[in-house]
Amino acid sequence: MSAELVDLNGANGAEVRNSYQDFLNRISNIPDFGLTEAEDKIVAQTSSGEINVGMNLEDGVSTDLLRFTELPLDGHDGPRKLDICIQFKYTIRGSEESGETFYELKDASTWVTYLERTGGRTNGRVNAKIQQGMHFDCHIRPRKNHPVFHTQFDPTSVKLHALTSEYCIDGVDPDEQDELEAKFRDYPRIPSAPMDITGIVYLVLNDHLPTAMELPYGWPPQLRKKVGELPSFPEGCMNRLGEGVKKMVPDWWYVHPSSDGPNTAEDIVDARSTPFESKW
Repeated sequence: MSAELVDLNGANGAEVRNSYQDFLNRISNIPDFGLTEAEDKIVAQTSSGEINVGMNLEDGVSTDLLRFTELPLDGHDGPRKLDICIQFKYTIRGSEESGETFYELKDASTWVTYLERTGGRTNGRVNAKIQQGMHFDCHIRPRKNHPVFHTQFDPTSVKLHALTSEYCIDGVDPDEQDELEAKFRDYPRIPSAPMDITGIVYLVLNDHLPTAMELPYGWPPQLRKKVGELPSFPEGCMNRLGEGVKKMVPDWWYVHPSSDGPNTAEDIVDARSTPFESKW
């Protein structure tokens, strides 16, 4: 099936923004998942027929964060707790088929930093230390030698001025952003599953709250349908990977046991894939 690219407008931007915000609001209702202050985090802007959506549209300026707080370090109760901080910025384009508009991710960057709580607060901010960080990128027209989907490890992935609005971080001066970025180089570019905010949430749930994952589909019931309504990666960028993997989404990489044995959540994979072959 073929579809034509179309210019998106402010109404489309509002629809996309509301879809992401509703997804986050539903996450907030998952017991013990600890997503804090998720309301009104998402911003959408329309430019040149495309939508920019996310929390960090001005490249490092925003201090807004998605924060999963006090998660068990290894998925089991214990004294060590993690906070996971996330920002994202996506460019969305639209295609039309039989009068219906579909939304695709054209470019996507998601920044993630893991913090371990060290106990107490300083001047109202949570005491913590940086444990790990990475960012996930997708560029459907990547530069030469860049994987279409890749991740890069970087403890300063979420900018310090954003983290220090909520945390007092051991041994870190927020004015040392440039020095820390120089110290923690963000190469290599490691080919990865196609990870957007839904993929990050899926990863965090599996790692730190596995009891919330419903069998055999994996996603908690309050999120399963909503995930399929969000912008998806275009099948065109999957075709380079060879026949049989066009529908590669983060869920594909997890095996979900069922009464009939392991499966790869086929229904979810189908829902997450753009239902047409757009010209990209």
